[in-house]
Amino acid sequence: IGIARDITECKKAEGELRESEERYRTLYETIKDGMAGGPMDGRILECNQALADMLGYSKAELRNLTYQEITPERWHQMEAKIVEEQILKRGYSDEYEKEYIRKDGTVFPISARVWLRKDKDGKPVGMWGIVRDITERKRAEEALKESEHQKKAILDSTPDIAWLKNKEGVY
Repeated sequence: IGIARDITECKKAEGELRESEERYRTLYETIKDGMAGGPMDGRILECNQALADMLGYSKAELRNLTYQEITPERWHQMEAKIVEEQILKRGYSDEYEKEYIRKDGTVFPISARVWLRKDKDGKPVGMWGIVRDITERKRAEEALKESEHQKKAILDSTPDIAWLKNKEGVY
C-alpha cells in the first residue's frame, strides 16, 4: 500500500524561499554600509563584512562586543535618548551621527539608522542598524568651512570694496 502526494507546489515554494534568501544574503554581504543586529542589550550578534572591515575586527570578535563598547562615552547619553524617544516609540530612528572606535583605537565619524525588531506579540526583542563611515564627508565639510572662513577673512581685511561674482553674474 502506498500513498502518493503531489509536492510540486511545496518544491516551488522551497525554491522561491532559497532564491529570496540568496538575494537577501547577497545584498547583506555586498552592501558597502555596515549592518548589524542583536538583542536589546546592545550585543552585536550578527553583522556583515563591511562593518567588520570598517571597525577592524573579525565578525567573531564583534560578537563579543556591544555597540556601546565601540561608541565613545560622550555619545552614550544621546544614543540612549534616541533609543527611548524614537526607536522604542515608533520602531525606528531618524538618521543620526556619532562616532565609533576602531580596534586600533582610532575614532571616526559615522551615521546610523536603527530599526526595532519585535516578536509575534509586539514585544521588542532586538534592533537592526545600518552604519555608514562618513569620514570623507566630514573632511569635505571641514574643508568647505575653512575655505569660507578664509574668504571671509580676506574680504573683512581688505580696505577696498570687494564682491564675489560667479560666471552668471550672481553673487
